[in-house]
Amino acid sequence: MPLSVSLFGDFRCTTASQQPLVFTNKRARALFAFLCLTPSLPVNRELLSRLLWPGRYNAQAKSSLRQCIFHLNKQFEPLKDTPLVISRTHLGLRSDLISTDLTQFEATLASGDALLIEESIHKIGDRRLLEDVDINEHFAAAVERQCRHIEQRLSSQVASAENTFMYPKRACDFNSVKQAWAMRTAASLHIRLVTLPFAFNASNEDTHHLVEGIRDTVNSLLRMRTPLSIVGAASVNSLLHRGKSPAEISRLLAAQYCMSGSIHVTEHECRIEAHLIDGKSNFLLWENEYTLTAYPITTEKISNFQVSVCQTLCAEVSEWLSVPFKTPAMHRMTLNHQAYDFYMQGRSHIRRIIGDGVLPTAISLLEKAVKLDEGFSKCWSALAEAYAYLSVFVPYCDKQATIQRIKDCAEKALSIDPTDGLALVMLGVSKWCDNDPLGAIDLAYNAYHYEPTNAAVAGRLGSFLCYAGLTEQALPIMQQAVDMEPLDGRHLIILCNVYINLGHYAHAREIAAKISAIGFPAMWLGLTTALAGDQPLGVKLYGQTRMIMNSLMTSIHGTKPMSEDELDTLWDIAAKGVCSGSPEAREVYCHLLDRIQTSLPDKQDISIILPAVWMGYADLVINTLKDGVTPASTVCLGYLWAPHAPTNRIIKHPKFQQLATSLGLPRVWEKYGWPSLITKFS
Repeated sequence: MPLSVSLFGDFRCTTASQQPLVFTNKRARALFAFLCLTPSLPVNRELLSRLLWPGRYNAQAKSSLRQCIFHLNKQFEPLKDTPLVISRTHLGLRSDLISTDLTQFEATLASGDALLIEESIHKIGDRRLLEDVDINEHFAAAVERQCRHIEQRLSSQVASAENTFMYPKRACDFNSVKQAWAMRTAASLHIRLVTLPFAFNASNEDTHHLVEGIRDTVNSLLRMRTPLSIVGAASVNSLLHRGKSPAEISRLLAAQYCMSGSIHVTEHECRIEAHLIDGKSNFLLWENEYTLTAYPITTEKISNFQVSVCQTLCAEVSEWLSVPFKTPAMHRMTLNHQAYDFYMQGRSHIRRIIGDGVLPTAISLLEKAVKLDEGFSKCWSALAEAYAYLSVFVPYCDKQATIQRIKDCAEKALSIDPTDGLALVMLGVSKWCDNDPLGAIDLAYNAYHYEPTNAAVAGRLGSFLCYAGLTEQALPIMQQAVDMEPLDGRHLIILCNVYINLGHYAHAREIAAKISAIGFPAMWLGLTTALAGDQPLGVKLYGQTRMIMNSLMTSIHGTKPMSEDELDTLWDIAAKGVCSGSPEAREVYCHLLDRIQTSLPDKQDISIILPAVWMGYADLVINTLKDGVTPASTVCLGYLWAPHAPTNRIIKHPKFQQLATSLGLPRVWEKYGWPSLITKFS
């Protein structure tokens, strides 16, 4: 029988015989409580040792952790089986031996039973997770981050439960659930805020790079040190580029508040102004001005001033919003101002991704930055990300050399800062290409423990789980990533994939509509429309992909570019092959993919593999991917787990086991669980 664990309020454990399990060691109790927050996810032992014994040398902390684990196992001796899962690198729990009130509540949310959901919400009341678990500042901060993420995930799940109550007669059920959740104290702290880029005015343009990062610093501080939900900068920028006003941005991103400001620099003065605006009324709620007077105003003085202003600004805004703010120790990314300038310019290009020369320019700028400061860890991880995007979006680049560069840059970043979440997941990208998906997922989970409020980290973890067929585990992670960065196309595409794999085609179509609305091709909208039952409309929408892709597609080396008519014919064949449901149309497109693939230098080009997966063209997919994947083709793995025909022909193919084994997937499943669509390999 499982051990019953209460996480809401005070941490308590009860055995199957209803006897309380009393922990005599405070750190052992805290360790077990932390593990129970995510019972199916193992935690890196080195991370745990640093959290529980932050002041000790590494060897001493690891030794103390071993003693703590030994003590925990002694506590569980009266039980038939220990719930601990211990490895050399990780510590986890057997989820079949642990039953928490949190997992029970999430199961209730998934059931769609409005009465049970409302009853469960009232039962939880205003109790927060692990209210009485506190060892030290480092451990408390980690617990707070994890609990805040879980609360945000629950809020997303409650909101998405509206899809369960689709019928008019049940609308009142959802309203009742929503009202009950809104009354919960913890949920009332889920305040959503967007931050606009600060306007810049200076007589010396050389200081521009110092103030470019002020929004990122403010967002990072508020995200990590308060219970506020901060919308990612990429989503805000996307709407700004479309000419949306602050009020429209707040409404579209469901934010109650909007922060803006300006920075003015002269020879004698640096002045930073900040404003907090009501998202609905657009009324000014709070404002302040911070001034540095000195002669001359140097870049170093501005940099120091900016750091202190960001801390003060976040503390004052948090106080005005009546939310707690813990002032952190600030660490500069680099002391080299020119390196920082190159870094900010490079990151700006990375965010654009698609465009003539955008990624090569970003890489050039970031390479210049790390030459000026080899210890600039954030720049190394950004460089790894830029190479990852290069391998996906730039045709005919040297894939193997690019993958090696991703690995080298990520490892360099981690040698400087082992807790860099982006570097960890970028190293995970290279692990997929080395046929080590288990290593990739382990790295992503480590990154997620360090930075649970980083949308890029959550998005990569969710996508890795999706690629491996762990759809149910991927769903809440991807929902969180989209909640933090609502207009990130990559996150939306993976979430759409997850809903397709769950058979929730109406939900998938809603996400696909957003993908198209932010400027991505209409392929996903056509596919999900066809899956939802309207195949003629699906064909029409899929065919609209030509409106974007005809201007972006690159001709094959050594061949004459296709004419507009030829491209239109190609997309007609593609749309019918994927969306019409006609076996004849599917066969025609499969034969066409064979012909095109033979002409391409990159046999794993996503324009070939992705539709082949959607059509269940098993021979092409298995023969192409059996020797390994690239950062682009890993995306196609996520759709192998769709339950519908003809896509499911691939996992039913006699050679699928051989493909999965060559890619290293069974090692993932032995640790994290086997996908429901396949049986365990013998």
